[in-house]
Amino acid sequence: DTYFFQCSEYTTGSEIVQCFHNALHQQKMYDDGADWQVCPNKPDTADGPARMKSESQSLCVVFLDEASLPKNDISRLALKALHQFLDDKQVAFVALSNEAFDSANAN
Repeated sequence: DTYFFQCSEYTTGSEIVQCFHNALHQQKMYDDGADWQVCPNKPDTADGPARMKSESQSLCVVFLDEASLPKNDISRLALKALHQFLDDKQVAFVALSNEAFDSANAN
């Protein structure tokens, strides 16, 4: 699933956080619904064949459009909200911008 967020010069960090929370919630639903598969290279257990949970085949993506628009001091801090989600790497992320990010926002 794709979660789109259109930035503006008035974008706040809490709006970006909410978009990521929605994507993370959906990703958790996908992951929790993944099937259990028999492990062919593992010995059987007392309860039967060894099993492992398969990885979800679905991936949620947060798509941040016009990411360079937050210009004023308060809105510029909105992009700082991204750090915690980018470090966790639980959902994919794409940011589009017509301008280069400064090095603090590029990492």
